[in-house]
Amino acid sequence: MIGHDPRPAGRIRRALRPEVAFLLLFVPISLLMMLAMPMFRVADEPAHLQRAYLISTGHILPTRETLFEPENLLSGTGMTHAAQRSLLSEPLSETLVPSTAGFNTGIYPPLSYVPQAVGMRIARLFTSSRLAMLFGARVGAWLVSTLLLFLSVRWLPRGKGALIAIALLPMLLSEVVSASADGLAIGAAAALVAWVLRLRDAPRPIGGRSWLVTLLLSVCVVSFKLLYAPLLLVLALLPPSCFATPKQRRLLCWAPPLLCAALMLGWLGLCYTGYVAGSTAEPGAGSVSTIVPQLLHVLQHPLRFLVTLLRTLLQQFSAIVLTLFGLHLGALDLTMPRSAIYASALALLAVWALEPGLSGWRCPAGRRVRIALLCAIALSVLACFLSLYLWWTPLHAGTIEGFQGRYLLPLMLPLFLALRPEGQVSPVLRRQALPVLLGLMGAIDLVIVSHVWMLTAL
Repeated sequence: MIGHDPRPAGRIRRALRPEVAFLLLFVPISLLMMLAMPMFRVADEPAHLQRAYLISTGHILPTRETLFEPENLLSGTGMTHAAQRSLLSEPLSETLVPSTAGFNTGIYPPLSYVPQAVGMRIARLFTSSRLAMLFGARVGAWLVSTLLLFLSVRWLPRGKGALIAIALLPMLLSEVVSASADGLAIGAAAALVAWVLRLRDAPRPIGGRSWLVTLLLSVCVVSFKLLYAPLLLVLALLPPSCFATPKQRRLLCWAPPLLCAALMLGWLGLCYTGYVAGSTAEPGAGSVSTIVPQLLHVLQHPLRFLVTLLRTLLQQFSAIVLTLFGLHLGALDLTMPRSAIYASALALLAVWALEPGLSGWRCPAGRRVRIALLCAIALSVLACFLSLYLWWTPLHAGTIEGFQGRYLLPLMLPLFLALRPEGQVSPVLRRQALPVLLGLMGAIDLVIVSHVWMLTAL
């Protein structure tokens, strides 16, 4: 049983708290996924591991100097379990080669890689195994992502079951157990939304500790992935009753976004002087020679860009939704059974329908919350498409290249909260059906994990 039960405590078993149910489901399944997914098989993981290694060795700030990494740091791309087992005792090579971790992952703030770097350093204290060090990076990112999701479930005033169901999506599991910063971004986005909604329902004005938590979560969201900075719009949802004075409201609502903006502008300036200004890279996708013309094209013809965005959504909508739910895992080269993915998606929608929602559109307060969430989602999606248009799409292309369903994972919780229809489901039906549906999603995840293992065994 999950959640609060209105019947007398002496007549029933004590209800399982949602955050405890989350840990019981998420921790074992995600650890199994981490073991089933060989190293380097998650999208962009090699590039993120490069950056995490450099930070673990003290190279934090952008620099024009050539940085070096062990020759075999990333050897074994496309690894299988059979090949992985043969590398258990292989140490890092003493031969150093120039690192290619620069403009691609170098633009991410170092906070995105601190958990991975710490995991690497701890692993190297106990063993010289290259594979152990790489898995240390995964474990570091997984621990922080799991903590953020746990806190999100605990803080969220309503919709806890829907958040647990989102956390059990195969694609989200795949991202959280990798060494990339995407799992951290997912956890930070959910934590910020849950924390603000909790403060909104709190009976007392916001204190100093609450403001520090808000500030920290805001910095994490922006640092882990700048594209989701529009989620800071949820700070505008805090009503006047949350503050002692109007001056305090202006300070507490505006300070986190302004501080994040200053930090990111400073970091981007460092990245320009460290990576771009001294870059000798040949023209191509992601180079300055293509980004600047694309940006000028967007500024001169914003309507054309929006038409290109809409055309991309219409043409790729089904593929984006299927990858969001996990039809293709890893580097989109591991195809899962469609029946399992469809069942997981239907179970998620059923949980969403059972969960209590926000106030309806007819209520002014509820309408403001829903509109703010939808605006934050729309701006984040726009930022994702714009970044891909600038970095990875050829000049004047008819569609935007590179958009994947996993980019929508940090937006799933606010989307479900914003679109949940007004009205409540019978508490008895919810109490009986919710554990079954979450258990079903957990069982489907085990099927997915076993399928990943079989596809990557040899």
